[in-house]
Amino acid sequence: MASIFYDEIKNTRFLLTLLSVLLLALFGAAIELLIFWVPQEKIPDGLMGLLTTLVGASIAIVSVAFNSYFKGREQGDALGLGAPGNEAEKHNKEGFELYLKGKYDEAIGAFDKAIELNGNFAIAYNNKGQALLKKEKFNEAVDAFRAALDLDPSIILAQAGRDEAQSKIKGIKPEAVTLPKPTE
Repeated sequence: MASIFYDEIKNTRFLLTLLSVLLLALFGAAIELLIFWVPQEKIPDGLMGLLTTLVGASIAIVSVAFNSYFKGREQGDALGLGAPGNEAEKHNKEGFELYLKGKYDEAIGAFDKAIELNGNFAIAYNNKGQALLKKEKFNEAVDAFRAALDLDPSIILAQAGRDEAQSKIKGIKPEAVTLPKPTE
C-alpha cells in the first residue's frame, strides 16, 4: 500500500517539476523577447522587476521539486520501493493482498520472497510480522518486527505489533497493556 502512495507522490513531483521547467522557459523567453527583440524601447522598471521575480520563483520551484523528487527516491529506496518493475515490491503487494484475504501462510511466503530479494525491505518484514501475529506465531512475529524496526525504527505498526506479540508471549491480555505517556 505504501508503494501506491509513493507512485502517486513520484508522479506529482514529476508533474510539478515539468510545470516548473515550462514556466521557467516561458518567462525566460518573455524576458529575451523584451530585452533583445525590442531594444529601442525602455522596459518599465516595474515590469522588469515582475519578470525577474517570476523567473526567480520558477527557479525556486524547480529547485524544490527536484530536491523533493530525489528525497522521495531516497525514502522509497530505504523502504524497499523502487522502479515499478521491482520484484521485491511485487511479492510484497501479492503478500499484502493474500493477507487481506486471510491467506496468512501464502502471504508469509510472498513476504519471504520479497525479503529474499531485498534484505533491507523493512515494510516486508513488518507485513510478515503482521501475518505471523494472525497465525499466533508470536516468537517469529517478534523477530520479524524487530528486523523491520532495525531497518526503520519509525514504523509504528511494527512497534505496536512487536509489543502485542510480546504481550501474548507473556500471557498478558491486550487490554492490560498500557502505552507509555508521551514525554515533553
